Amino acid sequence: MSENMNGMSAGNTADKTYANTKYKDTFFRYLFKEKSGMLELHNALFDDCLTDESEIEDCTIEDVFTRQMKNDLAFRVRKKRVIVLTEHQSTLNENMPLRFLMYLGRTYNQMMTTVSEFKKMIQSMYEKGYVLVSPHDMAVVNDDGTMSRGKIMLPEGKIPFVLSEDDVSYYHYMDDDGFATKLVIDDNGDIKCEYKKADGTVVTGDYDVVPILDSFIKQHPDFSYHGRKGILAMTGYNGVLGYRTDGAYKTKKNLQDNQKAFLKANPDFDYDKEVKQAKKVAKAMKKDGWEFASHTWGHRNATSSTAAELKTDNKKWEKYVAPILGKTDMIIFAFGADIGDWEGYTSDNAKYEYYKSRGYRYFCNVDSSQYFVQITSEYFRQGRRNLDGYRMYYNPDMLSDLFDVSEVWDSSRPTPVPEM
Repeated sequence: MSENMNGMSAGNTADKTYANTKYKDTFFRYLFKEKSGMLELHNALFDDCLTDESEIEDCTIEDVFTRQMKNDLAFRVRKKRVIVLTEHQSTLNENMPLRFLMYLGRTYNQMMTTVSEFKKMIQSMYEKGYVLVSPHDMAVVNDDGTMSRGKIMLPEGKIPFVLSEDDVSYYHYMDDDGFATKLVIDDNGDIKCEYKKADGTVVTGDYDVVPILDSFIKQHPDFSYHGRKGILAMTGYNGVLGYRTDGAYKTKKNLQDNQKAFLKANPDFDYDKEVKQAKKVAKAMKKDGWEFASHTWGHRNATSSTAAELKTDNKKWEKYVAPILGKTDMIIFAFGADIGDWEGYTSDNAKYEYYKSRGYRYFCNVDSSQYFVQITSEYFRQGRRNLDGYRMYYNPDMLSDLFDVSEVWDSSRPTPVPEM
């Protein structure tokens, strides 16, 4: 490690041993470098009582400003969707907010697609002959409860595909970061995004996937098979579609800090009115061809979570999300983390058997290969491809059948895109 970095241990030169004068920083990193320490640190900082180390994802920053500088500790708490950025400081350091802001920018650069990129993507796919379909077109549930392959009738040269978007909840952590704030119905009855500009002005328009795709299909109706749009994979812990509909906003119990801040900033918040508005938007979207899938209530990693934990989570989804969006038979796994390997689900898979008992028949992971579909007599399973900054920058050839990355790429993106 560079001499310009905080020391990791005492150094030996010949037969002389020198003390590490930066022991405070070193000891801090030593104490909390393991997931158990990160979990303990999170619980202490947020007065929480998490016990599952699988919820912790180490994401300590490498090479933030120069190749000789790193941050002390950074980790994500998946269940809470919290990013914990920590630096040991014995004196006031006014650069820390900037350093943390840079980390968030790097994360967005990896995981997000810009408005201009998405518009160019769907234009390219339309020109290549792609047509939007639903998993419900690809496989159907028969009267006896079994499943079989569906029949999609398209002109020669057309290519069916499924589009999905995750986390359309406009979480609190996205506030003031250039994202839309919620989906609304405009004066013409169309679904649009509400967007808060830097000066505080609130406008509506095509600022995310839903209204962009709606507007595109109005111009190109043959891009949609029988009126199909896309599938929105929805959590529930911050509400849905930008509306704060989770029960915590009503009971005001077990609130996260950003939920407390929201309620404090909105003293006239009316929970029942919020739920009513969300239902109205969801109903209009479903009527217009959009579908909803579970993304688990708490954005849980289904691979590392136990069957009991997924059961508890799904009960929350059914209690707080399903009454607004409607019951669904589709689950799109958070993090793309599946409940089984590529060979398929079996009856001894407790997670699969639970989800099946609750009516789920369509399962989607993230596979990134061009095609991954399984249709059995019991379930439909499909892999998804992430069209984000990371994939476009590092694996453009994997997307060449859909679009030319060089023509889609938003020149305002910083490069290189950080590695994961």
